[in-house]
Amino acid sequence: MCGRYNLEYTAAIDKLLSQHGFQGEFKPAYNIAPTDFAPIIIQDRHRPSEIIPARWWLTPSWSSGLSQKFSMFNARAENLLTSRAFKGPFQHKRCIVPASGFIEWHRKEKEKQPYLVELDGKGLAMAGIWDYWQDGENVLFSFAIITKPASPSFQTLHSRMPVLLKEEDLSTWLDPHTTAKQALPLIDTSISHGWQMTPIDNSIGHSKNKTKPQVSDIQS
Repeated sequence: MCGRYNLEYTAAIDKLLSQHGFQGEFKPAYNIAPTDFAPIIIQDRHRPSEIIPARWWLTPSWSSGLSQKFSMFNARAENLLTSRAFKGPFQHKRCIVPASGFIEWHRKEKEKQPYLVELDGKGLAMAGIWDYWQDGENVLFSFAIITKPASPSFQTLHSRMPVLLKEEDLSTWLDPHTTAKQALPLIDTSISHGWQMTPIDNSIGHSKNKTKPQVSDIQS
């Protein structure tokens, strides 16, 4: 799963954002949590790719209102073609969620230890789906991060992992003309190794803590 992530400046993140129209001052964001707003990269049939702020908790366009009755911040890859909430966005509203690293908890007996997962300093392009919900003149853009069963190299930490797209697949993933059938293989061939897992302080568990994660003194 993916329940928290960071967006810190790196050369790779700067390149990713600049390629999709970002111009301005970059402000790092730490411990981004479900229901927070964060930048995502989208593309529709009438405009080139762009970066928009969106709420990390998918609210389908057909919803009667905002609700947190069901966990909608992650979308299981296995359900993308069958879920009423996921299948429409997966067909035409796929997005990229930029991140410098994400946070995962490893359970050992009764304790949980958070780890910061990075790709050797590279930027992450997490696969997502987005939608918009409208109430009168108010429009809410929202998204979910797609997850899949963990690769062998990640299973020591958790049974599921976010889908991390390869750089050469980003344009195909974003293109609204790419069908769901064509997009599915990109999930299967997404990045599956190369992790750098750093134990961090448990204070990251508080969603209001938006400071840079501190390395824990435990042995990983």
